[in-house]
Amino acid sequence: MEALRHNKSLILRTNFFGTTKKYKGNLSWFFEKIKNKKMINLFNDVYFSPLYVDTLCQIISELCIKDLYGIYNVGCINKVSKKNFYLMISKKLNLNFLYRSVKLNDVIKKFKITRRPKDMAMNINKFQKSFKIKLPTIKKEIERFAYDYKNK
Repeated sequence: MEALRHNKSLILRTNFFGTTKKYKGNLSWFFEKIKNKKMINLFNDVYFSPLYVDTLCQIISELCIKDLYGIYNVGCINKVSKKNFYLMISKKLNLNFLYRSVKLNDVIKKFKITRRPKDMAMNINKFQKSFKIKLPTIKKEIERFAYDYKNK
């Protein structure tokens, strides 16, 4: 990434979610567990600010015609816990599922997995100011995703 800083490059740091008809996308594990009536562990203390993949694609298309370079964070204007993210999706899609609320450090200790940050939300102020693009809320992104999911 350091080498790209010295050339005319645009780097977008982001987190996104979505599905397609051919590929279930990064939510496939969630829908698969619901379908199989499996318990889902949801982190109540891990936060992020993902964009719906269709929104991210639209943003990238808009950026292709702009003449700005650099490294930018792109995400929703607010953050949400992983638990609330999945609860919001399930509510919009009228899905019922079994879940357990868990804490990241408990999972790390129990399964001896690599430490991860609890707050992965993006500070998108530089992006919005530079590109004059207003980014959406997580609620709007989930509404858009749910509409597309139901109508695909």
